[in-house]
Amino acid sequence: MTSTFKQVLCYIARNPSMTQEQFYDHWKNKHAPLCVDWAHKYGIRGYMQIRAAGWVTPADSNGKPLTEAPVEYDGIALFEVTSEELFNQAFEDEHFLHHIRPDEDRMLDREAFGRGIIMTASGEGLKIITPKD
Repeated sequence: MTSTFKQVLCYIARNPSMTQEQFYDHWKNKHAPLCVDWAHKYGIRGYMQIRAAGWVTPADSNGKPLTEAPVEYDGIALFEVTSEELFNQAFEDEHFLHHIRPDEDRMLDREAFGRGIIMTASGEGLKIITPKD
């Protein structure tokens, strides 16, 4: 039996002053703990850090490319959300503005396309395989 959920994926680029190993360590051990209570407050039901690097061509919500050439990324943040509207409101929260964003400024490449958030995509996720009870 499948179940559906709303998801938001963010392709991100690390600050070039960090090695990829340092970036992944910071993302997991420093950045993630800053996000937990904030995420719960705004109906974020899941947050996954995907340690994948590669190239992606940023596109708008209609699939129109925003760059002529692919852009390098170092990870993907996957959020399972109850509402995209509530998710978007979360970025105006005081905790985000005073604690999470300054940490993003340290760990992301703010000179890269999208200020280090290379591309954001949202849509419906389908859970095909789930843990057995």
